[in-house]
Amino acid sequence: MPELLAKRVSNYELFFDLAFVLGISQLTSSIHLSHVGVQEIFSFIISNIILLNL
Repeated sequence: MPELLAKRVSNYELFFDLAFVLGISQLTSSIHLSHVGVQEIFSFIISNIILLNL
């Protein structure tokens, strides 16, 4: 079996992975409100558009 070589991960990759996880967790936590109104739906859609355009 060939030996596997570990590849170093740059700090930029770790930062963007962390930012992605934080953004997704914030978006999903906004769904778990007791009352979801028009303003919450609008802010959810706008924040998704902003995150996807980064």
